[in-house]
Amino acid sequence: MKIPRISWLELSAVLLLSAAVGHLDGAPIVGVNFGGTASAQTDFQLFLVDGDATGRPSVTYAGLPELASGQLTTAIASGSDFNDWTANVGPIIARERGGPVDVPPDFTYGALYRDLILASNGGTLNATTLQLQLTDLDPNTAYVVTFYTYDNNNPSGTETIVNRTGGAASAFGSISYASPTSSASFTNGLYSLSGTVTTDGTGMLWFSFTNTGDNHQAILNGFQIASVPEPGECLLLLAGGGFFAVARSFRGKGRASDLRFPVAMPDPPAGG
Repeated sequence: MKIPRISWLELSAVLLLSAAVGHLDGAPIVGVNFGGTASAQTDFQLFLVDGDATGRPSVTYAGLPELASGQLTTAIASGSDFNDWTANVGPIIARERGGPVDVPPDFTYGALYRDLILASNGGTLNATTLQLQLTDLDPNTAYVVTFYTYDNNNPSGTETIVNRTGGAASAFGSISYASPTSSASFTNGLYSLSGTVTTDGTGMLWFSFTNTGDNHQAILNGFQIASVPEPGECLLLLAGGGFFAVARSFRGKGRASDLRFPVAMPDPPAGG
């Protein structure tokens, strides 16, 4: 079998593309799973809400080398004051649902979609607002945040997420979900939403959540936060693509042999 020779340009392109694609999504920093039991989704950290909480519970996750502080503090609150965090003292309830059933084998986020927290309205059916603060991040830095919202105990809902960082309200987006009895098409990111956001000068992100379902009680299963790819990594991807295009151009013009180096071939059998 003849082994093809590889041009220097093609080899350079492969190396550059491999280096860029390996970091294109940015480094994952941490995932947080809200719940009321001591078991968390694999690869997520647990934020345990023991029973019905009031006030503004928070958890600090250490050992995060991607952050200058080495840690991330996550705080939740129930209320609609977007200027004074301490004024949000409504009840927050943790719930464990049955989770999606009849899921495909590659669905692995069962624990994440099973557990949730909600900003309770005490059965009054008044709309509630859940709030989330992330602190100890790097100041004035962009991050990719992914939120997960699903409740198997309610037929449907739409969660609206607003970025409140820096005192200004900007739409992050919404997640619409339904709770089928059979979930053969369930995927890990089916009821999730990702976006790029930038911290304020103190390294904080602030979000609010409202919901049209779940008796108008805002809910949240968890979130993930990751770094944004550095510009140099994107340049590597562009450079690799450019090198590959040039290499293919040389090959198409019949000049690739000027750039190739031979790959060692086995000796023919003796007596052949």
